[in-house]
Amino acid sequence: MTGAELAFAAPDGHRDPGYLAQFLTERQVTVTHFVPSMLSEFLRQVWAGDCLRLRSVMVSGEPLGPCLARRFFERLPHAELHNLYGPTEAAVEATYWQCNANASPTAPVPITGIELLVVDEDGIQAPAG
Repeated sequence: MTGAELAFAAPDGHRDPGYLAQFLTERQVTVTHFVPSMLSEFLRQVWAGDCLRLRSVMVSGEPLGPCLARRFFERLPHAELHNLYGPTEAAVEATYWQCNANASPTAPVPITGIELLVVDEDGIQAPAG
């Protein structure tokens, strides 16, 4: 709808952080999605100034710790980092938090310790079920 192009990595390319760094740079990828454990390995392959077209990185599937978020902004200061959460069994993301590059390295990355409520169209909490 916006003229974006979808880029597919080679089969099993998602398992190779070096390949992903090269792929994202060569294909000028602007938005991508990682699980935090692979993001950690990916960040070992990139430095400030790499993947300059990358503007938004989504992470989900595992907890995102503050040290990894801090390292993300050190390596990719030009990009946004979004921490997503949703019920695994539905494979959807129900909440997100845009991480802040200036957050304390010891502060938890929000999503844990919060309560999510389902509300109706009037903003009234819906009953269970």
